[in-house]
Amino acid sequence: MAGVGVLDVPAFVADMLAVAAVDRLVMDTMSSPFGKRGHFFDEWTNGGETWQRFEIPAGDVPRISAGFLAAERRALGADWFAQEYGCRFLDAAGSLFSGDDIAAMLSGSAVPVGHGLGGLGDVAPLRLPEFGQSCT
Repeated sequence: MAGVGVLDVPAFVADMLAVAAVDRLVMDTMSSPFGKRGHFFDEWTNGGETWQRFEIPAGDVPRISAGFLAAERRALGADWFAQEYGCRFLDAAGSLFSGDDIAAMLSGSAVPVGHGLGGLGDVAPLRLPEFGQSCT
């Protein structure tokens, strides 16, 4: 028989620990998002019927005042506030590419720059030298 456990803030727990705990326990978890990454994000977005999900943004909680939330938004900035208080999974700050852009590139649905952009022409593919060859 599995034990019972609560994994508090699983978005901030190492993925290996979260997976091990979930596999061995009847589990409740509570967390705010911490980017589009990790075990918590995967289970929230792709976990199927394994989990029952409840999403409660801070603005829906009567005991949290609008003044407090406004002060937090100013202190944290819009993106961090959206994750911490708005239940939003966002790309990591400073990412060069969004998660959606990377998914499009991996799926083959991304359109290379220059294609279909009003005659800007084709862009030559980047060719990297073979191992041991000079880059010049």
